Amino acid sequence: MRNYTSVNKCSMKFRYPVGVSQRGDETTLAWLNLGQAYAVMRAGVSRALETEAGVGLSESEVLFRLAGAPSKRLRMSDLADRLLMAQSGITRVVDRLVEQGFVVREQPSDDRRTVYARLTDAGKKASDQARAVYVRSVKEQLDGSLEVDDVADLRRLMRRILERSGAWDDARCEPEVGETETSA
Repeated sequence: MRNYTSVNKCSMKFRYPVGVSQRGDETTLAWLNLGQAYAVMRAGVSRALETEAGVGLSESEVLFRLAGAPSKRLRMSDLADRLLMAQSGITRVVDRLVEQGFVVREQPSDDRRTVYARLTDAGKKASDQARAVYVRSVKEQLDGSLEVDDVADLRRLMRRILERSGAWDDARCEPEVGETETSA
């Protein structure tokens, strides 16, 4: 079992493995700060969504992906892949959305192994409401900390990391957040 030493930084308690310097190299510190910045921003966006839209961040992300999908539905496995979630995790999130009437599960009669999640009309309304809160909250947090060029640099750097690791996928990494497809 690894021993850790606790340090309270940035209003968050952070644990460094014993033997790892708190004054580590720039790469290690960048990694630690990336995680901290993500946790702080995620908590802020999540709070805003829960307070103003009545859904959590994970639920909102599922609603956004379904709202932008053809026929407003995706296979559960594709949804999990796009959100980088385990099957069990996406199942729990979709369960909560089904309980709220925002999503229904569909299973083709000719393929009992495949399960789709489909957005309902109530889910579309919830998605639209959550999207407005999400976009505003993310902008407030980033615009208050970064200049326009900084945001572009951050995006470029994150893409480089994802591409180099083989994790870049346009469907996952560049979803339509601001608007959804229109049905004909």
